[in-house]
Amino acid sequence: MGAELSEQEASAMLNAATRVVARACAMSRGVQASFESGAELKKRDASPVTVADFAVQALILAELHELYPSHKFIAEETSSALQRDENLLLQVQATVNAARELSSRPPLSAQALCAALDLGNYAEPHDPERPQFVWVLDPIDGTKGFMRKQQFCIALALLQHGIPHIGLLGCPNLPPSLMDASADGFRDTRENGGVMFHALR
Repeated sequence: MGAELSEQEASAMLNAATRVVARACAMSRGVQASFESGAELKKRDASPVTVADFAVQALILAELHELYPSHKFIAEETSSALQRDENLLLQVQATVNAARELSSRPPLSAQALCAALDLGNYAEPHDPERPQFVWVLDPIDGTKGFMRKQQFCIALALLQHGIPHIGLLGCPNLPPSLMDASADGFRDTRENGGVMFHALR
C-alpha cells in the first residue's frame, strides 16, 4: 500500500476536481435550460438518462484521466448508447468540447469521448492489483429533478485504498443566498452556476 495522501497532495487533487466539477455544473445548467421533455433515454432498469449524464461523465473523467493517468474510475454511464445513436453522440461531443474549449483543452474525437465515458467501467473486485486511487462519480444525481428543470447535483469522491479522502458535491441550481458563506467546505460558484460543497479527510 502507498503512503497516505499528504495535505498538499490532497489539496492539489481537490482543486483539480473542483475546477472540472465547476465547469460541469455550468455545462449541465446549459443543457438543462434547453432540455425538452421526451428527449431522455431509458436504461435497462427504466431509469432516465440525458445528454447531460453522458456529457458530465465524459468531461470529468477525461480531464481527471489526463491529470492522473494511473487512477481508476467508477461511474454510471457507458458509451454503448452513443455508439448506437450517432445523433446523440454528436450532441454529447459538441456539449463536452464546448466546455473543454473554455479551459483551453483540445476537443475530444468521437472515439476519445467514448473511451472517456468507458473509463468509468472499472470493476475493483476483478483487479488483482487493486489501484491506490479510485474516483467515484454520479454525473447527474437527480435526473428527474434535472428533467423538471429543478434541483440536481454532481457527486464526485476520491478513494485511496477504498477509504474516502475527498468528496465534492456540485449543486448547479442551489441559490448561494441560502447558504452560510463562512461554512467549511462551501464555495460560491455563481460565475459557473449554483454552489459547491467539499470535504477532505
